Amino acid sequence: MSKTRKKWISFCALAAVVALLPLVVEGSYYLLVLNIIAINGLVVLGLNLLIGFAGQISLGHAAFFGMGAYLSAILTATYQAPPWPTLLLVMVFTGVVAYVLGVPTLRLAGHYLVMATLGFNIILYILMVQMEHWTGGPSGFAEIPPLHLGSFPIQGDFHFYWLIWPLFLIIFFFSLNLVDSRVGRALRAIHENELVANAMGVNTERYKVIIFAISAAYASLAGSLYAHYLSFISPKTFDIFYSIQIVTMVVVGGIGNLWGGLLGAAVLTALPEVLHAMRDYALLLYGVILMGVLVFFPEGLLPGLVKILSRKKGAKAVAAKGQKPQITTPKAIKRRIKIDETIVLSDLAKRMGIKANEMIMKLMGLGVVATVNQTIDFETAALVASEFDYEVEKATFEEDTIFKIEADDPEKLIGRLQQPITPVTKR
Repeated sequence: MSKTRKKWISFCALAAVVALLPLVVEGSYYLLVLNIIAINGLVVLGLNLLIGFAGQISLGHAAFFGMGAYLSAILTATYQAPPWPTLLLVMVFTGVVAYVLGVPTLRLAGHYLVMATLGFNIILYILMVQMEHWTGGPSGFAEIPPLHLGSFPIQGDFHFYWLIWPLFLIIFFFSLNLVDSRVGRALRAIHENELVANAMGVNTERYKVIIFAISAAYASLAGSLYAHYLSFISPKTFDIFYSIQIVTMVVVGGIGNLWGGLLGAAVLTALPEVLHAMRDYALLLYGVILMGVLVFFPEGLLPGLVKILSRKKGAKAVAAKGQKPQITTPKAIKRRIKIDETIVLSDLAKRMGIKANEMIMKLMGLGVVATVNQTIDFETAALVASEFDYEVEKATFEEDTIFKIEADDPEKLIGRLQQPITPVTKR
């Protein structure tokens, strides 16, 4: 079955489940939980694009979530702006703010980027608390008008369910196609090795900033819907702990797996509600369950479950054929070649049976710059050969290919020995 067909079948199955759930679930409380799952799922979806595909970690998405909520609330409640145009305007504005913020911020890497986004979250939280005239301060912002479809108000958990989940499915489908497009392939290249991606012509800075803006727009849309759904917001909802919670959902579900992100949002949104009955031990059990998932499923809950199911399926198929499962062990070194103290890179690639461009890209990933016709030393040759499961040895005097020419052509031998060696530039 092709990947595209699997994607369509999985998406149609999800849409069918979404359509059937309101018919099965009884009570508005469960619909409320499902609606919050969809809202968190939108934020997780955008953050997963940023972390799982572009490899950029952000602890500031609660700020974008809060921007969407407060700007929509202020414009619609205070200035009586129409909700739907306001929602789109706020979404675009948040994306622009993220783009401007991302230009200097995404030049950072590692914990520096984390601290920069965390600082932005803290600044925006302080503004929400201090600007009481606009935001209501710590007491929150109330009486936010509901959204309307024509003259029909979208009020109540049931009505909002049929707004948030179809909207989530549309954005989810767009994201699935995005990661399979040229943009998605560029993001994967950045995530694997930004230096190599840049050398291959990928504008890494541009793609990182764009995906940062898209993920912020997702969070803004979720915040606006949250505000109009509950009709009340407060700064506490958008503090750094929500940013940490969203990152945890991405990690638990599976970094770089959009389906896993949805599962992580569902599990970590519903889990506190399930443990609510055990009020005295809820926090302890939450931590134990979370730690267990991260220990036993380090790649994420969904990829881990899929791996277990595929193993069981393979074992059943082997048992049905009456064969014992074969355990294969990796070979340490597959092939060996003997080379001189120095060798031209193109000659080494030819002897190993690979393309010279592939070898150049491997060297760039190792921090070594070389060209096709450049002579490299033995240590560099051994380093790049190991990347292709080759082991190199120094040729003896009798085995040296230079001296095999040449008993009948001494002038050619002298010319080869006098050939200058171009030094290898290392970063």
